[in-house]
Order: sequence, then structure tokens, then C-alpha cells
Amino acid sequence: ADTAILVEDLGVGEAVVDLGAVDAAELRRLYAHCAAFVFPSLAEGFGLPIAEAQALGAPVITSDRAPMDEVCADGGLLADPTSPAAFAAAYRELERPGVRVELVARGRRNAERFRPRAVNAAYAEFLLRRSPT
Repeated sequence: ADTAILVEDLGVGEAVVDLGAVDAAELRRLYAHCAAFVFPSLAEGFGLPIAEAQALGAPVITSDRAPMDEVCADGGLLADPTSPAAFAAAYRELERPGVRVELVARGRRNAERFRPRAVNAAYAEFLLRRSPT
């Protein structure tokens, strides 16, 4: 479904801002200053935006489906991507004392798994285990 048509059909045009393409610096700024990074995806190849948002201190709410749940780990809140009410409830969880701070800290720790050095080390270890001796 075209997002513009959906926004119009739902009558939420005043609440939605389409930024179009943003450069890397602007994307980092958006992640770092958002109230929450909400990623209700039904299917992804990997879910890199989740790790990017966590690395920059955004509390994450994402789908309870693979691979989003695996990428997010314990660094975010998971919800059924077919249920707007589930995502709204997860968003309200961020208002509970200490929840936002804890999620941001866990998200930053989780994002460390995806830094290039960590990924390269894991890949090298995988290849060494698979190599004939």
C-alpha cells in the first residue's frame, strides 16, 4: 500500500511527516533524538535499522518476528506487527519509570554485537571452525 494513500485514508496527515531520503548525518540525528524507533516490520532480510537505532540511543519497539526479535535481543520491546494496539501498548511502556533508561542501556550493549570489529571476529571464528585442519 502506498504510504501517502494510507495516511490520507486514515486522516492522519497532520501527524505524519514524510522526510523523503535523508543523508547519513540526518539519519543519525533522527535516531539519537527520537522518542522511540518503531519498526513494525512483517519481514526483513536482517533488520539493520534496529541495531543502528540502538547504537545511537533510541529506545526500540519492533516486531516479535524473526529476524527483528533476534537483532533487537533484550534491547527493546517486541510487539505483534499486525496489531497497532500492541505497538501502542509497548510505546506506553516507555512512560513507566526506568523503562526507557534501561532499554537504551541494553540496546547500546546489544548494538555492540554488530560493530564491524565484532562482526569480523565472529565471521573469522565461524570460518576457522568450518576449515579442514
